[in-house]
Amino acid sequence: MGLHNAAREGWPDPDPGSSPGQEELHTPEEIRRLYHLHQQGWPELCFLAVHSGKYVGFVGPLGTAVLPALRGRGIATALKVREVAAAHERGVPTLEGATGNPAMLKVNERLGYRRTGTEVRLVRPL
Repeated sequence: MGLHNAAREGWPDPDPGSSPGQEELHTPEEIRRLYHLHQQGWPELCFLAVHSGKYVGFVGPLGTAVLPALRGRGIATALKVREVAAAHERGVPTLEGATGNPAMLKVNERLGYRRTGTEVRLVRPL
């Protein structure tokens, strides 16, 4: 569960204007709830990357993430390739993703994902 929070470092803030360092961290219970909410019946499409006995990345219903110190080494790509292959083996017709991260957008595009929509958030600080 600590991996999810640690890997969030450097993710774009979907609600600009919040104070730096004020990002909400998820508890293990919240991550379990989000995971079960989004797994869509395919828990076998979730994978972890392990380096030196520690979890360093993941792919699954909560997205794809890699610890900041290990980004740029192909870990996210390897995780996504495994996810796509597992989905294909199981006859899953489509996978969906959502990201504002330019590096992750490139990974997804190289693996055949197509952009089908864009989210625009308008934020008004009060």
